[in-house]
Amino acid sequence: MIKSMAEDKTGEWIAANCLPDALFIRPSGNPFKAAEFVTFFGGDVEITEKALLKIQKLDVGADMAYATASESAKFTYKGTPNDDPSFTVSTVWKKVGGAWKLAHGHRSTATGNDMSSWDGCV
Repeated sequence: MIKSMAEDKTGEWIAANCLPDALFIRPSGNPFKAAEFVTFFGGDVEITEKALLKIQKLDVGADMAYATASESAKFTYKGTPNDDPSFTVSTVWKKVGGAWKLAHGHRSTATGNDMSSWDGCV
């Protein structure tokens, strides 16, 4: 599920696998609701490449889990090209009816290619 989320270029997988009240916090600090994923990805943002680089931390309980992952993306935002070779996404997941759903997510700003800041942290 973390890989599927990291590789979702349209927002459809994310929207289909979120709790109705899930929030995602953008690097700007502005939140948006799960229902807005498809509109956001199909509007101001057009993603051309998106990948999971590494799951840095994963902790799974009976009905709650959290993950921190390094991802990369190439996209345009309001027509301006962006190349984010590495950024961090933290997520909280909740098991509902036997299925894991995204409850909360937060994306960092791009950190470049150097992921050495993770060394010794996890």
